[in-house]
Amino acid sequence: MDKAIDVVGEARDDSLTSTLIDYLMGTTDGVPKDANYLFRLHIALRDYDAAAKTTVLIARQEQEMGNYKIAHRQLFDAHRELTGEGRRPPTDLTQSLMLLHSYALVKLRVKRKDHTGAARLLRRVASGIDRFPAHVVPILTSTVIECQRAGLKRSALEFATQLMQPERRGQIAEAYKRKIETIVRKPDRTEADAPSSPCPMCDVAGSEWDLACDGCSASIPYCIATGKRVRIGEWARCPECLFPCNAGDFVDVVAQEKACPMCAREVSLSAVKPLEDPLATMRAREVKAMVGDALDCSLLYSIGYTCCPSCDACGQDGTLCAPAAETSEHAPDVALGPWQGADLTGVDGDLGNFETLVQPGGLYATFGTPMGIIFSVDARRRAPAYHEIGRAHV
Repeated sequence: MDKAIDVVGEARDDSLTSTLIDYLMGTTDGVPKDANYLFRLHIALRDYDAAAKTTVLIARQEQEMGNYKIAHRQLFDAHRELTGEGRRPPTDLTQSLMLLHSYALVKLRVKRKDHTGAARLLRRVASGIDRFPAHVVPILTSTVIECQRAGLKRSALEFATQLMQPERRGQIAEAYKRKIETIVRKPDRTEADAPSSPCPMCDVAGSEWDLACDGCSASIPYCIATGKRVRIGEWARCPECLFPCNAGDFVDVVAQEKACPMCAREVSLSAVKPLEDPLATMRAREVKAMVGDALDCSLLYSIGYTCCPSCDACGQDGTLCAPAAETSEHAPDVALGPWQGADLTGVDGDLGNFETLVQPGGLYATFGTPMGIIFSVDARRRAPAYHEIGRAHV
């Protein structure tokens, strides 16, 4: 099957592709094949959107049946495959993986007697309980019990109330039913706020468990050892799977568990060190995602980038350098290089003379390219999203 996928991927022949898809779907012989083959076929054909949708569908089916480890592995493998191809995994894939990994971490935190961490993780999982239809009542029960242990009384009351709904009440284990009923009858809403942690993109403080920043609306990477936000001074990566972590927490977990909690591979603790510029890779991936399939080194050069010896946009571990500061003959009105604090309010696609639009005091930094493309960068974020806002008038 592997050879067949490779051949079809190389041939890019519609007839061959249709024949293989029919076989994999079971249309030919009535026997559907392992859906992972369909995912790999889409990857070979460079149809990354279809590959991602296939993976999410497979994982969702496994998750609905309660096969959480299988679903986690499916999403993790797809995430690695897509990022290895220089593609950004879609939000539904990353969110599903985050929830499943948070659930997987609960057992680890309880084992380490970190009931507050377990409660916070379970609260996150219970907030997406519709993703776990096979174990709704057990998960909500565990959430109530761990929240009570951790002193999160308001959260315990919230989920105990959900458990007492008529369709769930009869399914509560007898060992916990009276305790849960008492929580609902005698409500206690006291609960300390979670410790705060600054957003690594914009420095706005928020709960260390909140993965969405209220300041810049960024999705904050989570530590694969704890489920908390990554922190700039401690942001590291697993040497095996390259998923983000806080170095101290990750080393602490791996030293006891002997493996990465995300990829389950053995890790050399000496290789886990905080990254010098953890946002460089994110910036490079933003550019690659913006340009899409057309991105390669020659295109990077053509739009004004200088490529470091090792460049993440090429699929390796490195950084993407800033646009060269020079003026292009193709866009004479655009002087290249970053402008800090440019205010582009009201600018439309017909930019005219770009330099006249650059005014200090705004929220944006902007730059142009030799192709005349103008990008804006929200200066409130350290890992900015690059958006094409128009082309220079040539």
